[in-house]
Amino acid sequence: MAALVLAMLVLVGLPVLLLWLLLYSSRIQSLVAFASWINWPPFAWDDLARPSPRLAQAASALLARWSNKTGSFQGLATADQFSVAGSKGTVRGLRLPAAGCHDDAEGSKVVLYLHGNAGNIVTRHRVQLYKLLSAEPLGCTVVAIDYSGCGYSGGHWPDEASAVADALAALRALPKRPQDVIVWGHSLGAGIALGVVQALLQGEQVRGLQRSFRLASFSSRLSFPLPMQLRIWLRAGCQSACDGRPGT
Repeated sequence: MAALVLAMLVLVGLPVLLLWLLLYSSRIQSLVAFASWINWPPFAWDDLARPSPRLAQAASALLARWSNKTGSFQGLATADQFSVAGSKGTVRGLRLPAAGCHDDAEGSKVVLYLHGNAGNIVTRHRVQLYKLLSAEPLGCTVVAIDYSGCGYSGGHWPDEASAVADALAALRALPKRPQDVIVWGHSLGAGIALGVVQALLQGEQVRGLQRSFRLASFSSRLSFPLPMQLRIWLRAGCQSACDGRPGT
């Protein structure tokens, strides 16, 4: 009888405990929301042209049967390191220049890419997007960052406020003015991008906002009217965003 009571307490108490931790523990929320403990694939931030180690490549080939997002990093020969002081430490990322274009050239376009949870800046599908954006005819310079506590950035236990602060720091470190930069947020990064725009509405502007996924928990917090001069592109794809045409 005692064993049955104990088993019932465990069956009832454990889910309640897990739910309480999820609702009230900021660290558990960080682990679940950002999944920063999944730092894949391995890469050398100080040598972005170097592919992932052979062991990682072999593991990726095996895991490719179940997911196309687990691929190893093949290197980006033209990418440069990008770093800025963030909310909890040094925020590290990469900068992939546009094909045949300089950042300071008139009419050049810069995309600040804010990725979703898990992985890092060189996860396969993210690198494929960088290449697409930087190649002709789009010709965008792409800057991507890992939030504090993610990838090879400093700090621990990222949260919404720290990630937004990191993105703002990266935006202000770019040679372009904020109004000449397109903020592209994917999945979790869509919420971060909206937080960036909300902060910039106090004065500065961004050229555009591209959301690759609707994140209700973040977007539902937008209770303010957007000014007419702030052009937000919500259309799938990036041609309209890079060309500066308002989306529908």
